[in-house]
Amino acid sequence: MDYILNLGNINYLNYVRYLPIEEILVQAEFFSRFGSISEDELDVVIKKLKKEGKKVILAWDTISNDRNLIDLNKRFILLKDSVEAVRFIDPGVGLFLKREYPEIRLHLSLEHGNTNEQSILHWINEFSPNIDRVVLSNQFPASAIKSIDRLIDVKIEILGAGKIEMLYSSRYLLERYFERKEKSLLCAKVASDDRPKQISTAIENSSGTQVFYDKELFLLDCINDIKDSGIEILRLEYHEESDYRNLRNTSMKTGWEEEMKSFCPQKTTRGFFYGNHTHQLLKNLSNKYLKEENENKVGAVIESVKNGYTLIEIQKEMTLPKELVFISPEGKEINYQLESLKDLKGCKAFGKVHSGFYILPWIKHTVPATIIKLNQSKK
Repeated sequence: MDYILNLGNINYLNYVRYLPIEEILVQAEFFSRFGSISEDELDVVIKKLKKEGKKVILAWDTISNDRNLIDLNKRFILLKDSVEAVRFIDPGVGLFLKREYPEIRLHLSLEHGNTNEQSILHWINEFSPNIDRVVLSNQFPASAIKSIDRLIDVKIEILGAGKIEMLYSSRYLLERYFERKEKSLLCAKVASDDRPKQISTAIENSSGTQVFYDKELFLLDCINDIKDSGIEILRLEYHEESDYRNLRNTSMKTGWEEEMKSFCPQKTTRGFFYGNHTHQLLKNLSNKYLKEENENKVGAVIESVKNGYTLIEIQKEMTLPKELVFISPEGKEINYQLESLKDLKGCKAFGKVHSGFYILPWIKHTVPATIIKLNQSKK
């Protein structure tokens, strides 16, 4: 198994130079949304890496408009003879490089928005014969990667360890909330309203804003399965000095993978490598207990907001009070004494209620597709 290690800060150069990793993905200002290596530093970085026998891959992973593409090309002309290949995510950048520099080798990153064979085969064909490698999305399980490997003749790379990027925007989404000094890096912990306990890291620099998943990816402990799937290169994507220091201290000797895992500050994930189970969430949209439906079913849960409310649909006319049982898609039963309801206008309903939509206080363990039945165990 071969590895490629990113380098986005000149301060980490000495950690990288002496590692037994041949390929270094250099992330420089202007070209990379992660890197902070300046133009003045870039020449020094490339020379020192080459002195140690490293192959330099330039990360050109910013989203470029037409004017920006022309400006970056002026900088790239000075670099093109010093790099082994260029990695890009913007198809326009790839087509520009293929046209203007037919001798340049290309690495096509399809880590965002390309998760089917048709799109992968299309883009590989589009950038041939310049393309040497395709970087696949973490959304692919091993079985799908193995299938793709049979169809292409370029090397496959995936992220093996490091932060998982969830969102990238060229807009500055943090600066409205924080005071920014000129060219300073902004970093914040963020969470969505629907998942307040899932704390992610957001980083904002001159290239825009990136948000990372709250768990780091770690696949280094399943190398044999990775090889079997047709993957030839694993990328180590690090952004903290401690990660580079820990990697250097292991010297990448036998057992270094487990040692690196022990350094991870939080619970890790294998992503979708062992199977994409996102379809399992669809089970929560249906309820197998509907098959056992009988005359006792009186309604269903439409929406349930934690510590908020439960929206239900009453499907049969009934007279309150009633002893009900809520049955979730997982089969959990919640007994509930229904004394009154509120309609969508906020008016309370007692006694005889007709079919329609009503609001209850939040009922723990209820989710959409929970069915409501009369509790026949109560007389």
